Amino acid sequence: MMIKSKSLTFVELIIAIVILVGSIIPIAYSYSVFMGSIRLSKDVSFTSRAASAKVEDIRSENFDDVDSYNNQVFYPHPDDIYPGDIRSQYFDYRGIVYVDDISAKLKQVTVIICWRQGQRTIGADWVFDDNPSPSTHPRPHSPVTITT
Repeated sequence: MMIKSKSLTFVELIIAIVILVGSIIPIAYSYSVFMGSIRLSKDVSFTSRAASAKVEDIRSENFDDVDSYNNQVFYPHPDDIYPGDIRSQYFDYRGIVYVDDISAKLKQVTVIICWRQGQRTIGADWVFDDNPSPSTHPRPHSPVTITT
């Protein structure tokens, strides 16, 4: 008479592990993508607020003094925008202001903010040079561009 064992065989155990790993990998990948999306959303939110603050600073100037902001590079910092309890531990943001004369009584001000997110640069790489020169480079493209 043969007695059947109620334990798992090695093959059944390997199959169970493969199924488990096969279901965990997509979940871990989705989590990674989700965290990257959260980081991008946080950076876009911060840079939008920083660009709006810069535009408001320029609006408070006299009309004749607005030209002094042309090709100005500025460095927005999270402490300037967010309250003290909400801070970004990692930041590398650069903003550029362009002032264009539309007519004698009208100027167009464009504020563009670029940043680094991990190994990726959002905007233009030249903005992160030691002494960036907006007058010698084309305007960067960035998801955060405010024109008024």
